Amino acid sequence: MAGHLKPSDPLPHVKALEEAAKAGWIFSSSEVEDLIGCKPKLKEGEQQFIRGSFGFVKAGRVGNQSRWKVVRVD
Repeated sequence: MAGHLKPSDPLPHVKALEEAAKAGWIFSSSEVEDLIGCKPKLKEGEQQFIRGSFGFVKAGRVGNQSRWKVVRVD
């Protein structure tokens, strides 16, 4: 059965995040979750949530969700 499972291709998500970082786009928490598979959360004292090569900097709120600016982490 495991042989039938096909891993998802991460490249479209990485390309979308790269474009978002270059353009300065801001996403809601649920949109970030759709892109990276988890909701971004800051621990006490942290300035950004890091996942892979990208950081997510809190940029206010929209409705009941936080807004996040995507940045490239080197």
